[in-house]
Amino acid sequence: MDKNKIPNTIQGLWPVIIQDYSSGKVIGYEHLDNDAFQKCIKKNKLYFLKNSKITTPPILSGKFKLKSFVPAKDKQVFVASIKTDESVVKLFNDYKLQKTQTKKHFIDTAMQHFIISKNEVSKSPSGTMQRGLNKLAQKFGEEAFELVIEAKENNSPAFRAEAADVLYYFLALVAEKKETLEDIFEDLKRKIEAKS
Repeated sequence: MDKNKIPNTIQGLWPVIIQDYSSGKVIGYEHLDNDAFQKCIKKNKLYFLKNSKITTPPILSGKFKLKSFVPAKDKQVFVASIKTDESVVKLFNDYKLQKTQTKKHFIDTAMQHFIISKNEVSKSPSGTMQRGLNKLAQKFGEEAFELVIEAKENNSPAFRAEAADVLYYFLALVAEKKETLEDIFEDLKRKIEAKS
């Protein structure tokens, strides 16, 4: 590890792309806070944010020796190279599949709720969904503005609550417009690829 290429400390959360050292193939990604970052530097092993668990089984934090650990060209993400074998790659893949299936089930259930109940006031906050697209879009904007306000504060429960409201009305808008999340995610994928 060339410590001249990495900062002494990091602020906030930094993504870390995990790749196989031999093939260069990306096998996962996580987030680092400064505590995990310092452990990576001091112990020369891959650590990540304790509660991140995006694509990596939590038990693997601290298990792999870093073959390479450098910031990417844009300096806002680290690339961690580790030595893997088929069993390790299978662990990553199985965990990602499990997470994907869990998220997809939740999203499908949420969308079904909005499609079925959008005309039922009792199942929607303030009955907004019954009042049409304009009111729904206005409510989404109000919740987004409240999220911006909470983002500037140091109150995680309030931030999460406002974020949940934003997601709620986002999903409601998608259902009202008769769009699908699959199509939206495809657009998002193209946008990310264009910016990378």
